Amino acid sequence: MDTKTTQINRRSANITEGKSRAPNRSMYYAMGYQEGDFKKPMVGVANGHSTITPCNSGLQKLADAAVEGNTPIAIINLRNALATGTDPVLIVSALASSFRTLAKVSGASRSVKSFELAQSMAIPPWQIDKARRQLVGWSENAMAKAVIAIAAADAEIKGAAADPIYALERAIMTVCAARGSR
Repeated sequence: MDTKTTQINRRSANITEGKSRAPNRSMYYAMGYQEGDFKKPMVGVANGHSTITPCNSGLQKLADAAVEGNTPIAIINLRNALATGTDPVLIVSALASSFRTLAKVSGASRSVKSFELAQSMAIPPWQIDKARRQLVGWSENAMAKAVIAIAAADAEIKGAAADPIYALERAIMTVCAARGSR
């Protein structure tokens, strides 16, 4: 009989173990974690738009720059996020969340006020107004290209590609280039 031991925290170890993950551990220590906690599995719910922790504070700026087609600013914000230890999964989550909002708002009549849509869409009125402004320059085909690029990046950073950073940069450049295309 073949017995194989499984490391109980094998997925959590990706964000807590090794020299390059020191910034991640620092944030956990600041939140009250002890050294022994890193040997346990971690389960969390992520929101890419959180600005509570320093490593996530630039994600909305990154997503906004990509939605606006501003490649240089989006790439700078991507590199800053990565340099501060932000997991690539959260970066893709922020992009996906922005495009989910754009997709929801794009289907609503412009004659309906944002505060009237807020409850049915489960989006605050200010985000609806922002999405309406950001939709300028986006066709249905362009949005489809962007969503496909984001979905591909999501798969690639979760193991389908050898280099998740390259996958993110390529996705952001594709999203930025899609704006204004037909």
